[in-house]
Amino acid sequence: MKYLLTIVILVLASTVVTLLYFWPENKTIPENTVVSVNGRNFSRDFFDALDKKQGYHSKDRNDTVNTVITRELLIQEAQRLGIDREEPFRLSLKNYYEQSLIKILTDRQYKKLQVNVGDEEIDTYLSCFGKIYTFTILPAGGEQNTPARQRSVLFDDLSDSIRLLLSELKPGESKEQFDTGSRVGKIRLDQVVSAPGYQPEPVDREHIRTLLEGKKRERLISTWINDLRSKASIIVYEKADSHEQ
Repeated sequence: MKYLLTIVILVLASTVVTLLYFWPENKTIPENTVVSVNGRNFSRDFFDALDKKQGYHSKDRNDTVNTVITRELLIQEAQRLGIDREEPFRLSLKNYYEQSLIKILTDRQYKKLQVNVGDEEIDTYLSCFGKIYTFTILPAGGEQNTPARQRSVLFDDLSDSIRLLLSELKPGESKEQFDTGSRVGKIRLDQVVSAPGYQPEPVDREHIRTLLEGKKRERLISTWINDLRSKASIIVYEKADSHEQ
């Protein structure tokens, strides 16, 4: 009798455990959940932060929710198909990661730089206005068939980048690392003469100060990068322009 009772108790216990295991789970949804996509919950805090970041207003919340739903569905489908485990995806992710690291590093280094531009420097730059600059753009290295180009232009009509470069040169001097478009070459200042009948226009000194400060920061960044190169172990096994004929 005791043996039979033991069997009955074991069967009942097994049944209860089985029912508890297969009984539909009553998942508790967090109070501030706005939407759930296949079990992935998005809270009100998530959408508030998204609205603040992207400048949305409360009336656009429905559009934002629909955008998040579509995005999440596409992500989940891509993961289901295993795209996140494919090599092209890993390479693109690695490239994005590295570019983000470089940007954050250079931005922080840029913000750390303290530069000052005095009134004398601004006056020297302003003295270039009203003068015609004759300069020659020399071809980048290796472009033997590309002729040099000479131009004579009023300083006022040049772009800020060319002004900054030419304002530092004296006739006969040249500057390396001049970006001519898609290649890096050289620019040479040939002559500077006053423009006849020149009528000066008002110039914003603070704008000039900002330009000169930016130029100084670029130089400091270049110096910093060159310092990193000098301290690094760099071995070039093959020239970049070498190829089989």
